[in-house]
Amino acid sequence: MLVDSNLHREHILPSEKAFAYKLKAEALNHQGKRNGTTLGQIVPKSDDSRSTAIIGEQVGESYKTVQRYIRLTYLIPELLDLMDEGKIAFSVGVELS
Repeated sequence: MLVDSNLHREHILPSEKAFAYKLKAEALNHQGKRNGTTLGQIVPKSDDSRSTAIIGEQVGESYKTVQRYIRLTYLIPELLDLMDEGKIAFSVGVELS
């Protein structure tokens, strides 16, 4: 819920959006998983592209855009700061990541 409320703020930095999407994707990927001790239950595998599609649908962006934002979380902090300041374009940040 905290991630969702942050995503609906009027002004959100690219780094904030990136980490929010990443947290949401991780949460979706862990839903339905079991530790293997329950016999007879089928445990669905994690499907990252499916989780990014769900997030994209919820926030009104394509799954590719959500994937690109998540990719930004791999940038070193200095480059992520430059992105937040608008000194590096989104597409450049994604490529550098």
